[in-house]
Amino acid sequence: QSFMSLQTPRVVFQPPGGWPVRGGGGRSVGACRTRGGNHGSYDEFWSLTAKACRQKCAALPETECVGYEHSTLLHGYFKCELHKEVLTHAVPVPGSICWQRVPQRDVWPRPIPR
Repeated sequence: QSFMSLQTPRVVFQPPGGWPVRGGGGRSVGACRTRGGNHGSYDEFWSLTAKACRQKCAALPETECVGYEHSTLLHGYFKCELHKEVLTHAVPVPGSICWQRVPQRDVWPRPIPR
């Protein structure tokens, strides 16, 4: 009997546009932007670490989170933005990082039937 392994799909993130911002150490340093330099539509959460922000985005369907921005603000506050519109780039903003979700159809390797 053949069946697909019941695994959670692997969610992959990359800098918007697929390229890291210079000086970012492979990260996309700065605030997320959509076409035309707009902020886009997003849900905002406070007090989440960068890891928790990424996990929250990964747990949602692709249609509800196309990427995230995490910011470390004054006095140790954290802000997490889960974006709903296609991210095209990041603009330099100290303390912020932007990651775009890679569409599941583009993630390799794909699950192998067992």
